Amino acid sequence: MQMGLEDGRGAQAPANRALQSETPKTPGNIMTSNRDLAITSVNHPLMGLIMENLDAFRQAVSGLEPGKLIGSSIDQFHRDPAYQRYILSNPRNFPHKTVITIASTRFALDFHALFNENGAYIGVSAAWEVTKTAPARPGEFDIEDTGFSPIQERIRAQPGMAGKGPK
Repeated sequence: MQMGLEDGRGAQAPANRALQSETPKTPGNIMTSNRDLAITSVNHPLMGLIMENLDAFRQAVSGLEPGKLIGSSIDQFHRDPAYQRYILSNPRNFPHKTVITIASTRFALDFHALFNENGAYIGVSAAWEVTKTAPARPGEFDIEDTGFSPIQERIRAQPGMAGKGPK
């Protein structure tokens, strides 16, 4: 399985090397993305979780191909990508927490900004934690507003963002 993201010349971009280098060894279920919100790494525990729940993930995320996650957009995991892109575009919006339901499983997601050695914002890490398993509801994909993030109301107050995001 590919665990890093290469630049257009076939070499790993420095920021992507930094994102990739520790993620596979990190305990827990971790995914990282760059500032363009392309997935740069998925560690082994998270890949295992996806594979164990592949049917549910595929019902909720149309066309999901675990072997092709690296380099793909995180938009595929979001019902309203514009809202998530707004949150994830600014490092001041972190940490950010939310809860999603995919079929019968609820996941708490904990997002943190990633910075390079010079302090520049280079991407996002998302830690996935299984919080509850309930009776299966095929094809369900839901996002809860958990109230963990103080930025929710500020985001909704931005022009063009009214009514966006989790309810």
